[in-house]
Amino acid sequence: MMKKFTIKGLLYSLVGLGILISISYASINYFYTKSFVLESLEQKSINRAYLVAKKLSAIHDKIAHDYSANEHILRHALETAKEYIKNNGRDANLDELKKSLDKSHKHLDFNAYVINSDYVIQRTTYKQDMGLDFKLLPFALKIVDEVYKTPKMIHISHPALDTLANNYKMYILQRLEGEDYMLQLSVVLKEQDEEKEFVSNISKTVPSLLRSSIYICLPKGILSDKINIDKLWALEYKNTTKQRRLHSRDYYKEFATLFAPDSKIAQDDLSNKIREFVKTDRPKTTHIKTKEQYIQKIILPFQSYINMQENTDYILYLEFDESQAQEIIDDMNIALYFIWFSLFGIGAVFLYIIHKHIINPLSLVKSKMQNKKLIDEIDLSNTNNEINSMILIYNQLLRDLRREIISNEELLEEFKIFTQNTVHQVRTPLSVIKIALELIKTEDKEALLQIKSSLLSMEHMYDSLSFILNQDEVVFEKQEINLSEVLQERVEIFNTIALAHDTKIECEIEPNIIVNLNKTEAEFLIDNNISNAIKYSTPKQTIHIRLTRSSADIILLFDSASAEIKDKNIIFQRYKRSDKTKKGTGLGLNIVDSISKKNDILINVEYINGYNRFMYLFAAK
Repeated sequence: MMKKFTIKGLLYSLVGLGILISISYASINYFYTKSFVLESLEQKSINRAYLVAKKLSAIHDKIAHDYSANEHILRHALETAKEYIKNNGRDANLDELKKSLDKSHKHLDFNAYVINSDYVIQRTTYKQDMGLDFKLLPFALKIVDEVYKTPKMIHISHPALDTLANNYKMYILQRLEGEDYMLQLSVVLKEQDEEKEFVSNISKTVPSLLRSSIYICLPKGILSDKINIDKLWALEYKNTTKQRRLHSRDYYKEFATLFAPDSKIAQDDLSNKIREFVKTDRPKTTHIKTKEQYIQKIILPFQSYINMQENTDYILYLEFDESQAQEIIDDMNIALYFIWFSLFGIGAVFLYIIHKHIINPLSLVKSKMQNKKLIDEIDLSNTNNEINSMILIYNQLLRDLRREIISNEELLEEFKIFTQNTVHQVRTPLSVIKIALELIKTEDKEALLQIKSSLLSMEHMYDSLSFILNQDEVVFEKQEINLSEVLQERVEIFNTIALAHDTKIECEIEPNIIVNLNKTEAEFLIDNNISNAIKYSTPKQTIHIRLTRSSADIILLFDSASAEIKDKNIIFQRYKRSDKTKKGTGLGLNIVDSISKKNDILINVEYINGYNRFMYLFAAK
């Protein structure tokens, strides 16, 4: 059963619930707003990333188109270079060759390379590539090897970004017939500076950009048995040396950390995940929160004609400084704490007002009511009008009640005196009737039996009323009595009544059972049980009475055949009867209950095989 709230508990609970709801609402609103701000700034960064990717894709497509338009010139230049080497030998001056080619095609910038059988650049007009070992370049090694082994083969590359020069170049390569070296030319469109300008000025285009780079990913099988990852360009390249760039060619770990910062991915798995990532064309976002910055990281795939020709994947990595988000969140935290403290303060004020103007007056009223005292007007100073009105009504009701109690006590005393006088006056006629009955001589034994039964019933009723009237004034002292003899005497007296009701009493009484009990109370206990058994027993049925002793208890049983008593608790209440069709005062079992409680006698009522059984357990001596 749910515990009932006191008014104090209810009011405090309501105030607490109101504060809790308010705090919950403020907290939920805070987290929702915080999430909205972060999502908005994240989307803002994603939009910027898409803008960068879109611009780079457009630049790459234009570069691919422009270089494709000059492919025939590159082929013609290779023939010119081969003729020049043939005429001047392997050690021919490459710088003169470059000047000749540049003079013929003013919009192009050529460089020449001699690559030996070890796939190392032995001589070149582009000094930064001198001594470059293609074995260190998995992207190019397979092509160089194939060209060297197939002398007639001419390989023309797609436009590729030279990360050292930070520009796009197109290469043509062929092994000279009958020689153990290869000749390579590269060409750069002189006016192709759009990407350079975009990369150089990207910080102005996207002011919050911290870092940016493009990774090129070649899945296994294209140039090697393992996935290859290289960095085409990065914003920090502007402030680094060419030598440092050359020694930073292994970007697998760097990219894997950016792509999946929370897990380690094997090369085979990374290749598949990159392919899936490119197909979805959706960005991956993470963020880092430091004391000074809130950094938003975005990895975004983008496609252009160049990487589609190469069958490679281009992935753009960007870092944005979104410290503005941290400032907003800090302000929101301060606002949330202020709301919390304000709600606690308002709650404390409410509790103080409730305690002073409601709880204290109600506690005073409760205390006065429990002690049945009037509430003085001086105690009403801190109460509101409603409680004040209630107190005034209480005072008036208490005064009326006191007057009623005094009046009822006077009436009760008068009724008690009247009842005592009446009971006393009834005793004399009963005695006279009893003496006269002994003198009556009649042959009608049935009539005589009925008169004796009625007389005994009146005596029993008289004794019950007398006991109730005097039980508060007369002390029934305990004494050792022979319960067996008392029971036998009372059964003999009630045999007459039983016969008059066409009922028979059978007894099983163990002799000499001694109990510590007042004899008068023992007689009342026995008489009321026998009287009830006779009154409610089915006619022509036997009433069984048994008194026995066990090792621990003395057991007194009264069994009577009758309908089952449904409510076994109500029958011991004064003026209550289980069968209202039978006449009676409802006092008998109440007297039995009173005597049993006083003398620690246990009562058990049960229904067994058509008999109502009243069992009384006395402590054995």
